Amino acid sequence: MRRIDIIKRAGRNLGQSKGRTILTALAISVGAFTIGLALMAGEGGRLYTNSMVDAAGDKKSVSVYKKVTSSGPDSNLSEYSDSEDTEKDQSKAIEKYSMTDNDVKKIQKVPHVEKVTPAYSMYGVLYAKSSASDKKFVPSVTVKFDKTRMKFAAGNLDNFMPKKGEVVIPESYIKEMGFSDAKSAIGQTITLGLKKGDSPSKNADKEISLKVAAVDKPSDTILFYQPAVRVSVDDAKEIYDFSHPKNLPNEYSYVIASVDDEKNVEAVKNELGKDYEGVFDSGHAKSYANFCECGSNGADWVWRLGAFGECFWDY
Repeated sequence: MRRIDIIKRAGRNLGQSKGRTILTALAISVGAFTIGLALMAGEGGRLYTNSMVDAAGDKKSVSVYKKVTSSGPDSNLSEYSDSEDTEKDQSKAIEKYSMTDNDVKKIQKVPHVEKVTPAYSMYGVLYAKSSASDKKFVPSVTVKFDKTRMKFAAGNLDNFMPKKGEVVIPESYIKEMGFSDAKSAIGQTITLGLKKGDSPSKNADKEISLKVAAVDKPSDTILFYQPAVRVSVDDAKEIYDFSHPKNLPNEYSYVIASVDDEKNVEAVKNELGKDYEGVFDSGHAKSYANFCECGSNGADWVWRLGAFGECFWDY
């Protein structure tokens, strides 16, 4: 049969069954629209979830904690005395739950671990004041350990990491610290008052000044946001070294291991799990990946239901 005859016959059939033709065209349109809508929803969900993953933590960072056994003679309650033995027992109890420099060196030797950063304590910070006000505040001071995504009200950071001498302050602190708005705070100075570990004085023994590089704020994609003054790792080490008593060994609540590639995170976790516990990847990427997979499967089922529904149009 010639092509022109096929076209003519098709035209006659369409003209004779106008109702069925309209319904078929409508079904095709609805099906195409449903598939497109499902794909757009799936892609939007994937992008939103990826932003949540980036904001939840650095997917190449692993937090490592001391392995603690809850059974045995060490778990018994000890009687207090003012002897040197009691002080030694207290020191051992602290070491039992704390990471040390030896742990840092040991973890550094694990394959695929690029860098190990101790979780420096900021208990030595007494106060913070800005160049725009003489008032002293007692803010929460934390260390920006990794490249976890942040949302900024003003300013910016390379790889979401402050450099030495830089600081990030939350938008909620702007007015109290004397700034008119977030943009006006950029380039200004935040001064931290530090107390020396073995100093009997209740006043600051030293002050360090940091430049405001960015102002962060909460976001819909940030699951756990805490307003705080965020300092760099280098500045945190300087604060810790100054405020930590010199007669005591360095002790950290946990350390952060940076892995060379995201695909090696699981292998690093398994290796560290032999000697440590409470080893978590900061990004929780696997949970979010499963969520994404559910989202794409949902779009697939929408497509299947749409195809199933179109079958009934023929009857």
